Amino acid sequence: MLKCLDEQDILLERVRADLASGGFRVRIGREVQVPGLEECSYLTAPFAIGEEVLGGLGVLGPTRMDYPRMRACVEGMARCVSDFLNRWDDRSTNG
Repeated sequence: MLKCLDEQDILLERVRADLASGGFRVRIGREVQVPGLEECSYLTAPFAIGEEVLGGLGVLGPTRMDYPRMRACVEGMARCVSDFLNRWDDRSTNG
């Protein structure tokens, strides 16, 4: 896994593509399609201002992780970040 993270460009491209497709995404094992991460999985969720996706949050871990719990964490945090950004954006455009 550390070797793969040294070559993080492939992983980042994959995650960016998943975030661009919108919504929550899970990739398990070989679905990750990154050499060296065949035994890993990731979960991602985008955060946005309005409909504009600005980034994403995720978890990278073993294929045997607690997916329902991790999904709740990732989606909950992405929703919190989106809510914060949208409130901040409303204040900056109104003030």
